Amino acid sequence: MEIKLDKPKGVLLQYPDKFKPSVGVTEFPQITVEDLKQLKEQGWSRVGIVAIIMDSYGNILISENPPDDDKVPRRQYGFSSETSHIYGDTIESPLETLARCISEELDIDDPSEINAHIPATNPYIIVQWPVGGKHENEFALAICPVVIVDDDSAKLLTKIPDYSSPLKKNEVTAADFIEPYRIPRLDCRDGIDETLRQIRSSGLLDPGIPLKSVSLTLPQYNEPGKDIIL
Repeated sequence: MEIKLDKPKGVLLQYPDKFKPSVGVTEFPQITVEDLKQLKEQGWSRVGIVAIIMDSYGNILISENPPDDDKVPRRQYGFSSETSHIYGDTIESPLETLARCISEELDIDDPSEINAHIPATNPYIIVQWPVGGKHENEFALAICPVVIVDDDSAKLLTKIPDYSSPLKKNEVTAADFIEPYRIPRLDCRDGIDETLRQIRSSGLLDPGIPLKSVSLTLPQYNEPGKDIIL
């Protein structure tokens, strides 16, 4: 039985059935090289994660992204997001991508310190995520998990260091947990409003749903990782 979700506006790209959230699913899909070939044929440009990280009060983590010359045309706000890496013929798991995202964007050396929980069943949705900036009409197939953290972890996630060295480029210059209703009022990156709408309609933000603990462990492979760009 497939979960029915509201669909984003515009052209919808198709994706393999293995990625579709279904009733009773407890794990994230593991992406393979064969999946990447099929996704490329279906028109996708990238693969990654867009995480809805919530504190114990139902507030959602929003990061401030400085402008760059690629995907962020001006200072904008968004969810924690990251392109998945491939190591040789092995693709990191969605939780490994999330751990790397937290480490790189929020400057947390050991993301396993985060006390994280996800819904015990159906812990994610799939969103058609606009790459943004110069990449008009390019989309990433994004696994969008809901992650709930405790108060200490929430403080750690919002403690962004102020770098004085010009050699260090901040991917995120500020982060905070805010009420979901405030998010549409911000100048957000493309895809934020639609992702929030879909995640709300999925029921994953409803209070009282059963949770399970997960470990956010950084990927460890023998080969260097590369962004998956199809």
